[in-house]
Amino acid sequence: MIKRRILSLKAAVFFGIFFGISVPMLAAAFFTIYSTKAKLYEDFARYRSATTKNVALAMTDPIFYYSPNNGSLALGIIKQDERVTSVEVFDTMKNQPFIQFSIPDRNRGGIYSNREMIYKDQMQLGWVEVSFSDAMLTDEISQKKDLLVNVFGLTMLCMMLVMYPLLYLKMFSPMKRLLDQAQRLRENRFEDEFRWNGSDEMNSLGQSFELARISIMELINMLKNKNSELEKLYVTDRLTQLYNRHKLDEVLENERIRSRRFGRPFGVILMDVDNFKSVNDTYGHQAGDHVLTEIASILRDNTRKTDVAGRWGGEEFLVIVPETTPESIMELAEKLKDAIAGHHFGIAGRKTSSFGVAVYRQHEQIKDILSRVDEALYRAKNSGKNLVCAEAD
Repeated sequence: MIKRRILSLKAAVFFGIFFGISVPMLAAAFFTIYSTKAKLYEDFARYRSATTKNVALAMTDPIFYYSPNNGSLALGIIKQDERVTSVEVFDTMKNQPFIQFSIPDRNRGGIYSNREMIYKDQMQLGWVEVSFSDAMLTDEISQKKDLLVNVFGLTMLCMMLVMYPLLYLKMFSPMKRLLDQAQRLRENRFEDEFRWNGSDEMNSLGQSFELARISIMELINMLKNKNSELEKLYVTDRLTQLYNRHKLDEVLENERIRSRRFGRPFGVILMDVDNFKSVNDTYGHQAGDHVLTEIASILRDNTRKTDVAGRWGGEEFLVIVPETTPESIMELAEKLKDAIAGHHFGIAGRKTSSFGVAVYRQHEQIKDILSRVDEALYRAKNSGKNLVCAEAD
């Protein structure tokens, strides 16, 4: 079957040779060369104009405040552009040059200069003149010309006297579809489907592209799922499935920024399981893990969707409570304390927890509120446990 396909393409080329397309192909080659050259110089002209305007805009404040150092810094990027040979900035207010630099090594090929006036609040401050070399452009045009000449020359040798309609049906039209398909793949438009129904080489190549697209889509979906899993693992405590310390630190900082910007209060609840070590010592670590996972469920079931609960470390848990007041956060802590005290933890029986509560104060750092809530928890522990203590005034 593959051999028949190869013979079919060879037959199409063989019969096409007799109809002679060397002249149209050669004309197309020269047209492409000159049209490409014209377009490249048009793009070069637009680039020169845009670059000069950007330099003029960058020089507005340096000239207005007469800061040549800032002006030199602003020209740092344009100096790296090998097409730029020189830049002259003139201060018309002081009637003297402001900044000048020239790179003689870049004075190759044709030199083009663009001038742009510098204004601030409709007041003319000066002008900037940027000179550009078209050496890189001529090199690019020469390369493109050589490439086109080689491609079209080889094509004319191979396709001499080829019948245009036959070439169009067998090569040009499928090639156009292949280029369109490749362009969409290059632009990451993997959702676009291409159907190839033929049996020749072009259709086989198009079908290969389509299979590659399908494989890429499957790989992307797999990577998205893996990334989601990794992201979840990165911020989640493996045992309790609550947020871990890393994520809690991030949420705390975000709440601090939000509170300072909008004046919205937030508070934190720090809780510690009372006498947790005795559970591990008496019933084993599996029983201790069971207590921690059950407490995590209690925190999830008794907090709002806007609250953020996480494992702070060991048997300590932290709850971040946005949009709260001292009274409301105390009520929530009491609610959590009662829910834990009323829960049966299997072999470990009944357990209690101690709570510290603190509300963020404007302009303090996260370490400050954490210090205060830790002190409140310490007082709850030392006052008999199974208590909720607010921060000290």
